[in-house]
Amino acid sequence: MPDVLDLMDTLSKLNTTELTIHPERCVVVRNCNASCRRCSVACTSGAIALKGNELVVNPDVCVGCGTCATVCPTMALEARNPTDSELLQLSVRILREHSALPVYACKPLLEEHKNEYDKARVIGVGCLGRLEESELVTLIVSGISPLLLAQGDCASCDRAAGHEVNEAVYATMTTLLSAWGQNNPIVLVSGLPEEVALMKSESARTEDVDGMSRRDFFTQIRTGITTAAGQAAVQTLHLEQAAPDSPKRSVVKVMADGTLPHFVPSRRERMLDHLDLMGEPQAERLNTRLWGYLSINDELCNSCKMCAIFCPTGAITKYDEPGDAPETGVEHYPADCVQCRLCEDICPKEAINISSDVPLSDLVRGEIIRFPMKAVKQKPNDPKQIYNAMYELLGGGQIYER
Repeated sequence: MPDVLDLMDTLSKLNTTELTIHPERCVVVRNCNASCRRCSVACTSGAIALKGNELVVNPDVCVGCGTCATVCPTMALEARNPTDSELLQLSVRILREHSALPVYACKPLLEEHKNEYDKARVIGVGCLGRLEESELVTLIVSGISPLLLAQGDCASCDRAAGHEVNEAVYATMTTLLSAWGQNNPIVLVSGLPEEVALMKSESARTEDVDGMSRRDFFTQIRTGITTAAGQAAVQTLHLEQAAPDSPKRSVVKVMADGTLPHFVPSRRERMLDHLDLMGEPQAERLNTRLWGYLSINDELCNSCKMCAIFCPTGAITKYDEPGDAPETGVEHYPADCVQCRLCEDICPKEAINISSDVPLSDLVRGEIIRFPMKAVKQKPNDPKQIYNAMYELLGGGQIYER
């Protein structure tokens, strides 16, 4: 694996009109022992590939499908053309102007059926794997339901890896919405649906739709879930625009508390906000790819707090409370855990486990779980202390006598 600067430079090469790259958010940049290689697995064109244990980037073959951004837990990669915000605005515009639901279709399918569909009603994406869960939840609470997703012949498609991403997202959405007492409104269809065939397009633009005025039709769709969800159609138009390209950083700098900077993906924050519009969850637990739940084996833990130092989102943080009975340890905030599993990868004692099974009460209410740890013995003014401590953390034992 190349060093941090080489890896950041490698990832930065992917900055194109189709992708925005934030290398400093990548867990492999944060710590070379990270096992995450999800972008290379999901890449449909070979633009991100894995050779041995090294990420190799070829921006010239990137097709802008966006599947890498869907699977990246820390939003180190962000899809553009359209951005999340533009996708929502296009969707609501179709709903308003045509009194009809948009159809989301993969570009290979659209290329196969050029001039055979109503372009005003269809939103093309490089691959349906581009549509990530937070975007789909945002569309649903904005009144765009059912969600019509049109796919081509995925089995023979050059971008077949994206189909696996799409299936994973669909399964997650089913689990997620079921926890809130909702049915999954995503409708996957093979080929172009009749609604957008050119012969149907003119009738779709008539003033009345099945005896209902355009205004009433739109109102009914927009308020399909709850009153608050209907209002979200307007609120979500003000989503943040695509972030500007990150300035080049020579290193990821350590903060005053000894941890690396944190970044909570806006997609995850937005999803929790919009799930709240659906009301109270109906399930006790949620098992998906999106959030994680920390457990620490206190018999194995050596109190190094490396998990808190490297956690990319701040889902694990350090705490120290002085006093007659001082306390130390780490705190876990499940709502910010993106299941990147970096803490598992770097724990020198293999004391950490991240479960995909999360108590919903902890997730939606922002609960914080504490893990007390044994205080590390300190010996002031001992020049050998830091060397010995680090050597012990890495499993080497003590080398200097104290």
